[in-house]
Amino acid sequence: MGDALYFLLISFLKKEGIDVNQNELKLQLLSHPSYPSLHSVTGVLSHFGIENMALEVPKNRETLYQLPDNFITILSKENEFVIVTQHDTSVELLFGSKKKKIVSVNDFLDMWSGIIVVIENENVETLSNNNINTTL
Repeated sequence: MGDALYFLLISFLKKEGIDVNQNELKLQLLSHPSYPSLHSVTGVLSHFGIENMALEVPKNRETLYQLPDNFITILSKENEFVIVTQHDTSVELLFGSKKKKIVSVNDFLDMWSGIIVVIENENVETLSNNNINTTL
């Protein structure tokens, strides 16, 4: 899990155009008290001064389309972290195993837990607070 979660975090930051010391990131992630967890991901992002949020959002198209193009989520059945990259009619999933999979929006909604980690970015639309549980 260590290399998988580390790979996902580095990949996510690259997609967002954020450069961090990779050795420091790995040290902070693997030594985080709640590793491997969503809390360890948000804790490491905060350590680097990267504003972030972990949210539980409704699992529907409307909410999905309001989210940033890239975010980290957990898939329900596998209980596995993945990076999501949204496209017009599909969703690309990047797994910790470095495998990529493109699925339809409907298939993604079926496998999605609704739990996300996003990086605060002034260019990203703010989500409505309706139906969002910010306590995880």
